[in-house]
Amino acid sequence: MCKSRLAWNFPTRQMYTPLIQKVFGTGSLVKWTNIVVLNNSDAKTTDVFPAVTTAMVGMIVETILMNDIAQLAETYVLQMNCSVAEFKTTTTTSASPNHGDVMDLADCYYREDETNCKENRDILQPTYLRKKKSLAVNWTYELRNDENPTRKWGSEVARIAVALYLSNNTLFVSNSTLRDEIAYELSLDLLSRLALKKITDVSSTELAAYINAFLVTCIDPKKFYVLDLVSELRKRVDAQNYTNPSVLLALCNAGERIMDRDIQKLLSLFDNVHREFWTDTQALAILALTCASKQPYEAYDLEEIRELTMELKKRQYRNGTVENLKTTALVMQALLAAESEADEENFDEEKALKQILHSQMADGSFGSIVNTYYVLPALGRKSLVNISSSHCTPAVVDENDAIKDLMNQVGEKWRIHISLWIGNDRTVERTLALKVPANSSLYRVMEIAATVDDKYKFEYSMRNGKPFIYSISGFQDDPENEMFWFLFTSKDEMKEELHPTTKSPADIVPRDKQHLVFWYKCGSWNQ
Repeated sequence: MCKSRLAWNFPTRQMYTPLIQKVFGTGSLVKWTNIVVLNNSDAKTTDVFPAVTTAMVGMIVETILMNDIAQLAETYVLQMNCSVAEFKTTTTTSASPNHGDVMDLADCYYREDETNCKENRDILQPTYLRKKKSLAVNWTYELRNDENPTRKWGSEVARIAVALYLSNNTLFVSNSTLRDEIAYELSLDLLSRLALKKITDVSSTELAAYINAFLVTCIDPKKFYVLDLVSELRKRVDAQNYTNPSVLLALCNAGERIMDRDIQKLLSLFDNVHREFWTDTQALAILALTCASKQPYEAYDLEEIRELTMELKKRQYRNGTVENLKTTALVMQALLAAESEADEENFDEEKALKQILHSQMADGSFGSIVNTYYVLPALGRKSLVNISSSHCTPAVVDENDAIKDLMNQVGEKWRIHISLWIGNDRTVERTLALKVPANSSLYRVMEIAATVDDKYKFEYSMRNGKPFIYSISGFQDDPENEMFWFLFTSKDEMKEELHPTTKSPADIVPRDKQHLVFWYKCGSWNQ
């Protein structure tokens, strides 16, 4: 067994700082490697630059060892009774009193010497966590099979996409080739299923997984060819008494409004009858509630979530785990998302993280794709709530394309008439007749109208968690001149008998052939 003693050949920290300065100046291991090779003979005598820490040196040596640059590692690691290859499996280091600063590189990556590891080392150091996360990310990359002409990423491509995005949310921006390849495979995967089956044969949880993966790979789940996956999923949720919280989380991530009835479904998972079961499900429910609390509709107040998170905290074992590796990672995600500060009295985050890291395999994974999918976000202090398409470049919507999309939408359609009247005497009138998916809210109808005709583009503000339109076609509410947008509804198609309403467009579901009017006129809402 290798003796774990390592020392540097520099008597003081100041003597090796110029080299480190060059390293951090270049930001490139390749360039630094060249510098080391060229300057090895006089590395001890270069100029002094004091502002360098031992941690910097340690990080570089760790990088060398991690990348198997054995020759360079041996240049700087002296007085070791083993090779660099053996050193990678050692578990502790100690300083020689006759040599300057020594960096503890203890990792116990490969478990051979875990019993000899220092129990109290601080594994929460950012550099250590980044390294462990990098190992898991590299393992995820290696899942790609170049030998396959298609489906290179396998059957778990949706989870792989989300895991890679949450490990580094700039990844799919800086590497559009990777993003496009995964997006292509995701699209091909779902289209091939739809070629053999109907959309109703794809389960709700599968649809939720596709929606999450589409968001991070910049595919619009509301316009997947002729399908609106978000509306399809919403329709299913509304028709069921029980909904898997992962489904509501996907809807929330896609920007779909989470309603009060959805909140009640999530809260029901914490009823007394369920409290001792389904920890995974309850953790997902907390993630969905956290996402809902961030919506402009304010369907849920995050201040109320503490009692629910306490249910999860009570299930932590003394060694730090919560049931198993997957559940521990998912609970950590839920707590990171829901609480701004760690609750050290009721949940030992450090112990939980240690148990997670001790479960990492030699290949960098956490035993399976599913486990790694849940662990990777937690290592970066993120969660499934961070799934987003905000990194994507918004597509420029062509009016003709929008009309074609509307024509190609499947399912029952209702004809709705939307009119804009401007001026007390209706100086300008414009009416648009649309065939829209049945049971669409007026807010959704207006969104469709805005994509078809620029004159229907609108702006809204939130009141009591609901959207109210204050500007259409560039005409805004003008309180000084008492000009406002008023909403009127009729009972039948194009009838002049109109009835004013103060409801939010989100709460109005127009009937088939109904006529609705937005009238910009003089008046006051309190009349």
